[in-house]
Amino acid sequence: MSKNRVQYTYDSRGNRSSLIDADGGWFTYAYDSVGRISHLENPQNKRTTYAYDAASRHTVKRLANGTRASFTYDGANQLTRLANLKSDGSSISSFDYKYDSVGNRTVARPEVTTVGLRRDKTIHTLRPTVL
Repeated sequence: MSKNRVQYTYDSRGNRSSLIDADGGWFTYAYDSVGRISHLENPQNKRTTYAYDAASRHTVKRLANGTRASFTYDGANQLTRLANLKSDGSSISSFDYKYDSVGNRTVARPEVTTVGLRRDKTIHTLRPTVL
């Protein structure tokens, strides 16, 4: 395959079943019985898995190293929280979302427990560092 070209294959339901990237890396996709992606495998054979709730909302994305993103929704199917967790379940980061009466996202608030500041000596700016 030539550089700068990506190739796709699809299953009989029209779902993408593989992708070959410009470097020849092969990604494979698998789906559950209702057509939702269940996992993606990258060229290093590392698998990312996906989980859904009874309403078919994407609730968990788990990487091969065990870290995961957890998604929480309200009754209107709007994302209200995204939590990024280490493999031991401890928090990496989280974000809370709020919406107005017509469903527009109005607030996306990161949750940080402790933040320290350090001075960058070369350009003299302050950069937040999560402690």
